[in-house]
Amino acid sequence: MHRSILLGLLVALATSPALAEADPMPGHDPGHRHAAEAAAPTTSTPDLADRTLAIDVRGMVCSFCAHGLEKGLSKLDGLDTDRHGDGVLVDIEAHRVTLALATTDPIPFADITRRIEKAGYDATRFHLRVQGAVDDGPEGPLLRGSHPAQAFLLDAPVAEADAAAGVQLQVDVANLAGLPEDAPIPAAVHATR
Repeated sequence: MHRSILLGLLVALATSPALAEADPMPGHDPGHRHAAEAAAPTTSTPDLADRTLAIDVRGMVCSFCAHGLEKGLSKLDGLDTDRHGDGVLVDIEAHRVTLALATTDPIPFADITRRIEKAGYDATRFHLRVQGAVDDGPEGPLLRGSHPAQAFLLDAPVAEADAAAGVQLQVDVANLAGLPEDAPIPAAVHATR
């Protein structure tokens, strides 16, 4: 008898128009897409602190998106977990992820891009501030930061004093495809000092 009453209540609730209109996940837009065209990243360039990497991410539109992406990126080696809680800050409005780097190791651009793609989004551009020295490379000026094995091929000359103080760079993800691991990373100079 109790089972038939319980079953009747469940059927009534499941077919109730009020329940059908209720949002099972408040704050979540069930119609949003995680495809690349869902939301374009911002075009502004953040003002970055040392050992900080900002990434423009296309397709991230809700807090559920942000949580999944943050969880995947928080497993990266070399994050400063004292900043941003777990080393990762996700800004849905700006469509940007900021990583707090703990080490001066080379930035694992390919690994970060893979993790973002695995979460269902597209990394479009990296923003970073690099302090170091400028050398003349065969293809143009090279900026070497705290890790000598990682160099950035600059699109414009930079004065030695500016390089020592810090240069804000933009790295387009499209320019990283097929780039050998030890090759200089093409970067646009955004700002000096």
